[in-house]
Amino acid sequence: MTLGVLTLLIASGAVYGILTLNTEIQAKPEQSKIPDYSGELNSLKSEIDSVNSQVSSIKNDLTTLDTLKNSMTDIRTKLIDLENSNNQVQQVAAISVQLTIILEKSTYFPSDTIKITAIGANPQNVVQIQLLDNDGFILIHKETWSDSTGKVTYSLQLSSALLPGNYQIKMISDQKTASQQITIVASSTGGSSSTGPYVFTVQTDKLTYHTGDLIEVSGTGSPNTSVTGVLTSHSGRTYNSVTTIQSDGSYVMFYATSKNDETGTWHVTVTNLVNTKVVYITVE
Repeated sequence: MTLGVLTLLIASGAVYGILTLNTEIQAKPEQSKIPDYSGELNSLKSEIDSVNSQVSSIKNDLTTLDTLKNSMTDIRTKLIDLENSNNQVQQVAAISVQLTIILEKSTYFPSDTIKITAIGANPQNVVQIQLLDNDGFILIHKETWSDSTGKVTYSLQLSSALLPGNYQIKMISDQKTASQQITIVASSTGGSSSTGPYVFTVQTDKLTYHTGDLIEVSGTGSPNTSVTGVLTSHSGRTYNSVTTIQSDGSYVMFYATSKNDETGTWHVTVTNLVNTKVVYITVE
């Protein structure tokens, strides 16, 4: 009987313990469930990747624009250089066409009319024509116009009061200048004549030459007499020429220069009988 009671007590205790544990389990709150954000994270990751791709594209575009900017800057610089070079070429081309005066003769009487022709002036522009005495004073100043080709034609009337001597016809066209020497002689008793006394004169076809140019020396003198000319360079190198004055009292001599000749001030010494004259030129 005692054993039965003990068995009953043990069984009762076991049942009580199970009931107590079950009650505690039932009384314990349910565990919290964690939300699943993997889908949203994957979507956000895709958006981030897209933004990064767009940023890379914008960066590449900025690099391209920067390269294009540098190229445009280089092109602008080259265009400015080209424009400057073109302006320089035009200026050189304008200067290279020299203004040249051509006279029908080199000896005149007072009251004569000097028929002046010139080439190389700036087209359709005002041209100044001057008569200067041997000291460089301006005695006559006139203005005329060049034609569309840069040619000038003008008749300059001399005063009857001019004294015999050496004079200079000077022409100015903007920055270009040219001059020619003339001689005025005393009038004969028969009045002015284009075939007056034979005066020894010397002139060159230009005042400025380039190395390699042909230098022309001409003038008047006693017919059928010898004329000796010596062209002397800046350092003293000489070129000799001899000719005979024609029956009309005119003569001409030529000197061929070399491309390798020196530059500077040269002079031509011309002698006829007992007369000697010197003309200075510039070689560039």
